[in-house]
Order: sequence, then C-alpha cells, then structure tokens
Amino acid sequence: SWYDAIAFCNKLSEKEGLRKFYNINGTNITMNWGANGYRLPTEAEWEYAARGGISTNSTTYSGSNNIDEVAWYKKNRIIGGKTHEVGTKQPNGLGIYDMSGNVWEWCNDWYNANYYSNSPSNNPHGPNSGSYRVVRGGGWNSNAYHCRAAVRSIRSPGYRVISIGFRLARTP
Repeated sequence: SWYDAIAFCNKLSEKEGLRKFYNINGTNITMNWGANGYRLPTEAEWEYAARGGISTNSTTYSGSNNIDEVAWYKKNRIIGGKTHEVGTKQPNGLGIYDMSGNVWEWCNDWYNANYYSNSPSNNPHGPNSGSYRVVRGGGWNSNAYHCRAAVRSIRSPGYRVISIGFRLARTP
C-alpha cells in the first residue's frame, strides 16, 4: 500500500541517519520538504525521470516508442503473470529501468484531475489533499496504453496488490 511504502521510506531514512520525510500519525500524514530522507517521487518527478530527463514527449514509453524493448506488460509477460527481474529490458535515457511496465509505482501525490492545469511550472509537489493516490507506469498485467509515460491511474492509499510497487527519491 501507499502507507506501507512511506513507512519503508521512514525506516530506511532512520537506518541511514537521515531526517524522515513523512510524519505519520495513523492515516494523517504530513510531509517535511526540507528533510533529506527517502520519500516517494512526486508525480512530476516520476514523469520527468520516466521520460529520461527530457520534459517533452520524446518517447511513448520510458526509453522507447517500442514497448517490447522497455516493458513487461500483458502481451509479453510469462504465462501466469508475475513481476520480472529489474534490468531485463532496456533502460531509458537516464539509465533507469522498468519505469514502463513490470509494476505500477506509487507516487507521493494525491490525485486531482485539474491540479496540473494550474500548478507551479517548476517542480510541483502535487495537491494537498484528496481521496486517492497516484500510481504510474503500468505493470505486467497492464495493456500497452497503461504503460505509456503520460498515463496515470489512482488507488486508495490503503490498497494492496502484487502489481504495485514503489521507487525511492530523495531531496538533496
């Protein structure tokens, strides 16, 4: 779940002597943007990384216009479906693997359909509240459309399923 992912971020931050990003009080979560600990990427950070550090729509998927080069998804997964070892497909322009397909990835952001039409243009942190959290990237059980770098989906922060994972970020 999103809650499990942020708890992991805090535990790893503590283990490494970093300031925790998340203040967790049950389901009341506050974020310390000045902390140097681990966190989930914002949706804007996730998309920028998926696009290989390029802010334009240069490729449909993370690293290629050919999904089979960069992603495990519904049409090329092994029968029965499962996650695959990271790095068995091509990386994107930043050398990052599996941002399209394999598993959906939790982002830090609440979902708000209209947020990005009025958000800050430089590194937006996402909406301050909502009912659902954003997941990006598609998974081994997704169709090609859902693996595109531009696609977002939403889930309740308590939702748990084997096809959602997470990627860590830190603010230097």
